[in-house]
Amino acid sequence: MGVRGSICPLEIPVGAATSDGGISFIFGPVADNIRFGPQLKGKNLTDGEVYKLLSLADLDSSFYKKTNNELSVGQTQGVALARTLAIEPGVMPIEMYVKSWRFE
Repeated sequence: MGVRGSICPLEIPVGAATSDGGISFIFGPVADNIRFGPQLKGKNLTDGEVYKLLSLADLDSSFYKKTNNELSVGQTQGVALARTLAIEPGVMPIEMYVKSWRFE
């Protein structure tokens, strides 16, 4: 962990998944959207890693090649969750209704 002056003494990676998942959705296949954050950090996710993230967001492998115009609002939120998990945040505030999600 690093030091950032007196305002934020700890450096913690933060990810956020919001209820408007589509607003931050990058055009193209779902897999490209999930890979976006890690690519900014110089990491390329394997297909297996993308499939695992889809599974964690309760989306099956058929979503891998889908585009945003093929997704419901809830599915778009699932992609936003998978994309957020892909950057391996230390903290993840969630603004969505999560009662139906299964956390294991």
